[in-house]
Amino acid sequence: MIAPAHVVGLAGVAVLWVWQGGQRQLIMVRPKDGADTRARFISCLGLGPHADMPSALKAALALQLGETFTRLLPPSRLAPDAVAAAPLLTMTDEDTGGALPLQTLAWVAEVRPHQLDVLQLAPQLELVLVAENAVGSAQISPTHRHVWQAVQRHVPKAKATKPREDSVALLDDDNRPAEEALRKGGRILH
Repeated sequence: MIAPAHVVGLAGVAVLWVWQGGQRQLIMVRPKDGADTRARFISCLGLGPHADMPSALKAALALQLGETFTRLLPPSRLAPDAVAAAPLLTMTDEDTGGALPLQTLAWVAEVRPHQLDVLQLAPQLELVLVAENAVGSAQISPTHRHVWQAVQRHVPKAKATKPREDSVALLDDDNRPAEEALRKGGRILH
C-alpha cells in the first residue's frame, strides 16, 4: 500500500469477553484457511461506507458474529464516548515494506454466556475463546495482544482462580456453544 506522508489509518476493535468456568474468556476469531490463522478480536480497518467508527465496527460484528448477537450487545458499550483505549499501531505492507501509522479505537464489552448461543459465525471463521492469562500465546496476533494490553485496565479485575489447561479453546465447526464444544471434545489450541 502506498500512502502519502502524514496519513494515518483508522481501525476499530471490539474486545469482547465472557465469564466461563470461573475465568474471563476473550472472544476472538480466526480464519479457517489462509497464511495467518492466528486469533484476533473482531475488528475493522477504515470506515468503509459508514459515517463513524462505532457504525463500522457494529457492521463488522454483524458480519463476523451475526446480526442477532450484535443486537444483544448493549449500545452504550460501543458508543463513541466509550472508547477504552486508542493505541497507535503501525501497519506494514508485506509486499512493499511501506509503513502506515494506524490509530486504533478499542471498545470493551462483557458478553453473557447465553449470548454465545446466538452466534452465527461467518463461514470462513472459527470462534476462539482465550483465557486472559493466555493472550501471550503465539497463536494470538501480536497486534491484538497489544490491543489487549492497552484495554486491560478497563476490564473488571478477575477473581483468583487456578489456571486451566484449556486456556485457548476453539468451537467445533457446527458452531456449538463454547462450553458444550469443550465438554464434547472441542479442539484445544494451547
